[in-house]
Amino acid sequence: MEDKNWFTLAHLSGLLSVFGVAVVWILKYKEMPLLRPYLKASLNFQILMFIVGLIISNIPNVGWALPFIVGAFSVYHVVKASMQAGEGFNYKYPYSFDFIK
Repeated sequence: MEDKNWFTLAHLSGLLSVFGVAVVWILKYKEMPLLRPYLKASLNFQILMFIVGLIISNIPNVGWALPFIVGAFSVYHVVKASMQAGEGFNYKYPYSFDFIK
């Protein structure tokens, strides 16, 4: 598999939440130094989305709209990042913190 495909997969695995990115991290982090920035960006965003999801799920009377909006926000940015990674660009996720440096 060529590098750009792994760059894309690093972001697309975010559709499986933190766990998908973690699997790619475990498999390829040491082997492919060029993949590391893509994995870090994707993992940091997925950790943030996981934390936001935990917070939202513990707020009473939120309804279905807010979790749906957060999920759609996450999917949109994962797909957008995957498309840019396929072109060789590292996507900067919005509102993302550097949990993993």
